[in-house]
Amino acid sequence: MIKHPTEGRSAVGEWLADAPRLLVLSLLALLVLAPYVWMVAVSVKPQSEVFTGSLSLIPKQFAAVENYGKVFAQVPVGRYLINGLIVCLGILVFQIAFAVPAAYALAKIEFRGLDPKLISVVTPLKLPVARGQFDLAYLNALDMPMLDVPAAVDELH
Repeated sequence: MIKHPTEGRSAVGEWLADAPRLLVLSLLALLVLAPYVWMVAVSVKPQSEVFTGSLSLIPKQFAAVENYGKVFAQVPVGRYLINGLIVCLGILVFQIAFAVPAAYALAKIEFRGLDPKLISVVTPLKLPVARGQFDLAYLNALDMPMLDVPAAVDELH
């Protein structure tokens, strides 16, 4: 009979066995989260503190209200949020309309040539970065405003 790898170990032994993996994953998580923590820390500092040589995360003077007030007064953040919502909902609708029936058909219906058809469906899903770059290059070639979805849609029609 095959023994489970953790069989016969104590809880402490299991934790010690997992410790190196958890340490590596924790360090990678900190590495990924560090830019976001830095962005939030800088966003609540006054401009005079941002351009000093210190690398402090905690500001000496808290200026979140002033900084975010300027952003919402000068930048159409609401419009950008609506644009993002339009794009996300559009992607969701198309995914549900096309991907779900295709996945059902490929999973339930048996027919000749399934492997090439499955490859033709799965392969483009492995290239999302390249697809996004093609879209951006196309919009850039048309001199479209990248952040204004309704203007881009109007431009295409």
